[in-house]
Amino acid sequence: MSKTKKILLTLLGVFSFILVGVVILLFSFTQSMKADPDEEKKIRDQAERYLEETFDEGTEIYDALYDNMGNRGNGGYIPI
Repeated sequence: MSKTKKILLTLLGVFSFILVGVVILLFSFTQSMKADPDEEKKIRDQAERYLEETFDEGTEIYDALYDNMGNRGNGGYIPI
């Protein structure tokens, strides 16, 4: 095999290895960002109970924020 072909195959192998690594990291990141529907329902129920017990006027929960990185407190779900 010629020297040029060896270099090209080596570069192709390294590029493929890096590309597969990036794809795996992206897939892992997107999977870790997905919220758990059961946990979301649980936090909505708890928030609704709290709002009913605490406030007399009408309040509404329109979403739940999944804070898996802990930027807003202890991490987890936050009703908004």
